[in-house]
Amino acid sequence: DAALLLQDYDVARDRYLSVLKQQPDNANALNNVAWLLNRNKDPQALEYAERAIKLAPNNPDYLDTLAQIQAAAGRVDKAIEIQKKVVDLSPDLPTPRLRLAQYYVNANQKAQAREQLQRLAQLGDRFPQQAEVKKLIEGL
Repeated sequence: DAALLLQDYDVARDRYLSVLKQQPDNANALNNVAWLLNRNKDPQALEYAERAIKLAPNNPDYLDTLAQIQAAAGRVDKAIEIQKKVVDLSPDLPTPRLRLAQYYVNANQKAQAREQLQRLAQLGDRFPQQAEVKKLIEGL
């Protein structure tokens, strides 16, 4: 986790893989490996993410990782489906909602994107990514 926080991604991946050799059902390590592999567009990311979800099917962080992997693979409809569940599980967290809005934009679902973005805009200074929200709204 320390290597991940320090953005030493190769070291983090190697350490998480080492953990998985000893604890193959460590959902957190599986999720983090999935996220790290997805950064490098490694198709194995999906396998690790799905294993984490199997162990913790309602974990919003793991579902968020899976949605990111689906979106990166061009399966935006699947990413939206998963990200909607993330938002339902953590409705007060703005970052998953922003990601959902971005997926809607990518799928050219402007009305749905606008709805999510307007909710984020209402947060004002409580959500520091307002510049991104404004940019997305202007692009609709």
